[in-house]
Amino acid sequence: MKYIIKILFFIVFLFMAANLQAKEVSWKKLDREELRSYKRGEYHLRQDVQCLEVRRYPVNKNNKLDRNYWSNIITWCVIPYKSFDPKLMKDFRKAKPNLSRNGNIGKREAGYISNAFVLDSKNQMWRMNMVEDVIRYLGDIDTLAEARLVLWLYGKEKPYKYRKTSKGYEFLIAYTKSTAGCQKCSSTEVCIEDKEILEKAIVNKKGEISFFKLLKSKVLKQECIERIRK
Repeated sequence: MKYIIKILFFIVFLFMAANLQAKEVSWKKLDREELRSYKRGEYHLRQDVQCLEVRRYPVNKNNKLDRNYWSNIITWCVIPYKSFDPKLMKDFRKAKPNLSRNGNIGKREAGYISNAFVLDSKNQMWRMNMVEDVIRYLGDIDTLAEARLVLWLYGKEKPYKYRKTSKGYEFLIAYTKSTAGCQKCSSTEVCIEDKEILEKAIVNKKGEISFFKLLKSKVLKQECIERIRK
């Protein structure tokens, strides 16, 4: 009888553990689209970092700055921007980018190059165009904001659901992709194909994408467009 009670207790324990795990790993909707909408306390960067800013620059076909401005993907500082020495911040904002196409920060997109800038605790400024260099300043990835930043740095911009597990932060990424090359059009036309893409990625504590998988690729439409004659 005692043996049967032990077995029943064990079964109940497994059932409760399974339910608890299911609750812990349920998917949640992301309630913010932009990285800069997260607050200062939602990032835990290395202790020697005063500011981190990721900037996106428009460039021409010769990799020169196309316009005299840039957009910020994220600006994070340990204290409000206006609390720093104005001259220091002016120099930080005027730091010139590395426009080499060898950089790999963010999504590769014609007409744009992204850089990251760090102001450290000694007021020294560092410019980066490689993901691994930025990751070094983030420390352990232990918040949703940091995991989303890592995802963006690797060029994954459209997460819409997430969950936190023992493996790290898991994301579902959905977007529409347009490509040329389908075969349904005449020789004087270009075939443009729109696809619905669904992907899954896991960002681990080290700031790596430890898992990535294409879950769905569905053709939405194909369209023939006349070639432009030169």
